[in-house]
Amino acid sequence: MHVLPAFYGYYKKQANDQKEAKETTLAHLKCVEQLLNEKKFLSGESFGLLDLAFGWLADNSRPLEVVSGLKLLDEDSFPNLCIWRDNFLKIPAINETWPDQETLIVKFQKSKESVRK
Repeated sequence: MHVLPAFYGYYKKQANDQKEAKETTLAHLKCVEQLLNEKKFLSGESFGLLDLAFGWLADNSRPLEVVSGLKLLDEDSFPNLCIWRDNFLKIPAINETWPDQETLIVKFQKSKESVRK
């Protein structure tokens, strides 16, 4: 699965390219949703390496949605993935060491502005 390149590509592209990137991203996210299959974490009931590998998705999805105005992860389409995201961000080691959501929003806003220049 190439979730990361598809996900970021969706936010970077415009018009028709964005529509195609969105379809690709949604297809990849459906695969991750199916992997969860109502489990608490991708690795099962406890946090594991696979969850850490997909941690960027939990950490970056909401800030990217705020900055771009584009929403991919909604509770209706991806209920398991949204629950996983919330569980992931509640892990003390993640919560205490990864940047908070507001910091990421500012970072992505600056990044978006620099691309426009």
